[in-house]
Amino acid sequence: MQTSSIKDAILNRSSFSGANSIDIPTVLCNLVKDKEVSACLADNPAFNSYKELMEVGELIYSDNIGLYRNELVSNMKYLEEVNLFPDPDLVIKNHCKWLLTTLLDMVQFRHEANVLPYIAQHTIKVINGEVIDNYYGKKGIVLLGVYQNHIGFVLEELLKKYPISIIRKPLSDHMDSPLLGNFFNRVNPIDANATGGKKLFYHLKNKGIVGLYNDFIYPDSRPARGFLFGKNVNISETLLKIIEMTDAVIIPFSVVKNLSVNPVEVEIRYFDAVQKEQDGSSNLLFIVSLITEFLIRYQPEQWRLWNSLIHRWHYCQYKS
Repeated sequence: MQTSSIKDAILNRSSFSGANSIDIPTVLCNLVKDKEVSACLADNPAFNSYKELMEVGELIYSDNIGLYRNELVSNMKYLEEVNLFPDPDLVIKNHCKWLLTTLLDMVQFRHEANVLPYIAQHTIKVINGEVIDNYYGKKGIVLLGVYQNHIGFVLEELLKKYPISIIRKPLSDHMDSPLLGNFFNRVNPIDANATGGKKLFYHLKNKGIVGLYNDFIYPDSRPARGFLFGKNVNISETLLKIIEMTDAVIIPFSVVKNLSVNPVEVEIRYFDAVQKEQDGSSNLLFIVSLITEFLIRYQPEQWRLWNSLIHRWHYCQYKS
């Protein structure tokens, strides 16, 4: 298959036409259901598809397709001004190349029969996984991450040993979520609303494991004012209270790829657990904010939501 086959299958879609700004991450989610795109990706070994998708990402960057490069520059302008990233253009360029590769993950993790053969085309490297064993059955565990590579890489490993619950934005059709894929039937989903809050409390009180992304806006949750890159963002106040009430531990985790090697390496890293001080004092809002920013900084080009950073800042002001 020629590179142009995948390039044409993606860029010739109507969602990429016109001169207006395009939300590329959302477009990629929608392309998961496109039969032609899925067929092009499924026909190739994973490493070859990754390579071709990165070439499409380079085109999106170089040609500013959908004004996506402009969108990223705008979102990172403040970070450049305060020197948080010495070379933001390099981050943006590498982000565009990486972002397109997430389409392959969403396509392959959508069908259960594809999961194991697809994972087998990667080298999976789990770092500090024993930290979960240290607390499992003793305390509730909150696995806190950000939108990086597909959660399926993590869940396939964890579900071999533990039952897992996932906090997610309520949807009318959960099976339509490409960011969870077929794993919806294998985990216990907890909606980010009042009903889900009660479910979360009892799950952590019973020493269960709950995974969540903290870089996402959950409109139905009561907000507390945290921070991200020096400006205020909303964090779920309900989540913070439940962690405090249940004495749960927070275990940050990341899922990053090394796309330069064949087979592609997927690093699943669990960082040391964070828990309430012995005297009961803690500032979970501060801690969770720091963890979230740390995880983004850990591999900045592989954060999915760079184009919505300003929106998160403005949304916090709007809701305050």
